[in-house]
Amino acid sequence: MDIEGLQQYLFTGAGASIDSRTLSPGEVFFALPGTRTHGAAYARNAWEKGAAYIVLPTEYALPEGVPMENIIFTEDPLALLGKVAAAYRRLFSLPVIAVGGSNGKTTTKALLGHILSQHAPTLISPKSWNNAIGIPLTLLRLKPFHKFAVVEIGDNRPGEVRELCYILQPTMGLITNVGEDHMEGYGSLQANRATKWELAHYLIENGGKWLLLNGEDKWLASQHLPERLQVEYFGTHPLACVSGEWIPIDWWHSRLIIKVNGETFESELPLWGSYNRLNVLAALAAGHLLGLAPEKMIEALVSFQTEACRSQVFQRGEQIIILDAYNANPSSLRASLEALWETLRAPQSAALILGQMEELGSYTYEAHYAVIRQLLPHSFHIQGVVFIGPYWREVLRDSLPFRWEWRSSVNELKDTPPHWLTEASVLYLKGSRKQALEKFLER
Repeated sequence: MDIEGLQQYLFTGAGASIDSRTLSPGEVFFALPGTRTHGAAYARNAWEKGAAYIVLPTEYALPEGVPMENIIFTEDPLALLGKVAAAYRRLFSLPVIAVGGSNGKTTTKALLGHILSQHAPTLISPKSWNNAIGIPLTLLRLKPFHKFAVVEIGDNRPGEVRELCYILQPTMGLITNVGEDHMEGYGSLQANRATKWELAHYLIENGGKWLLLNGEDKWLASQHLPERLQVEYFGTHPLACVSGEWIPIDWWHSRLIIKVNGETFESELPLWGSYNRLNVLAALAAGHLLGLAPEKMIEALVSFQTEACRSQVFQRGEQIIILDAYNANPSSLRASLEALWETLRAPQSAALILGQMEELGSYTYEAHYAVIRQLLPHSFHIQGVVFIGPYWREVLRDSLPFRWEWRSSVNELKDTPPHWLTEASVLYLKGSRKQALEKFLER
């Protein structure tokens, strides 16, 4: 099998996989480097699971038991995956919405995908498939019956958004905000902003139709764009097509008073956290631009469910657990904590488990120390705080007006948890993905 034949096979909609454990029969297995083992080590497993073809780096030997005619050797399987996915994407003329930004990308993507899927078949990128692997795999799931595609687009270095756009080829861009994420890869907020803005440049240069921006992000709202690209805003902004007020009801519900082009609507949502207000407004604004009626979109939101570890709320015995620990950076943690304080009602108190924030480079100490300062005015709400990870250790030098303990990892916390974690009426967990704080709840 040559590369042209592989492309023709994938053009049938067969799909691709990089994981032999989840591969479906008929898919093409792309062997990529892993954190511990190269995917080529699982080529035979993939073949036995029903892979139609195996794509391997040229330096690897033919896997035992796999026919030569079902192997494609190439210098860079990842580059080939992106190239084939981009070619496959060009077969479709549906609206493709790229959701980028620092915070709220995945939730906004899920909200918009849920709204659109109630209207017509919609392809939604799974989980956080937002990079050079996830976006091609998502695109290769496109089918002729899809009417929309909603794809998250991530970044942690300059130029990455532009590269991903040339694979995805979005027709609409949505930028949630620009904050202090992945600062280790950027070195400055200016470089971060420039990378997020690559989505706008791609749309301008390639005939994109819409760019949807957070009108409450001062930097985004100050950008000027050529008239050939239609720009709309969501949130509190003079030109916003969708705005709204968030009213917390309890840990499971919130009320949103929404304005769509000046017309007012009201809805109760199964969603916690005022930081989700802009995520909901962004999804409604995108749906509005795509022609959906406000009443239908609001009706769809009532059945929305959050993804695991994202604004997740559940109850064990008398204790309410807030699991918002899929990721964390300074701006997302700040917004999440503000939502915690405003939702707590006397005599409720909260025990906090805070995992360290990753990929902040030279901003690491400053960012973690700023969180300590943010906690101080709310000490009367705090039953206690467990700080997890060596970055916290550097800033925990002064006495604090609440109980606190430090652990090097969540596994250490599981072994020696302080008793007061179970005494608080609310247990709140937030941290970077690497910390895997949800493991504590497995106790």
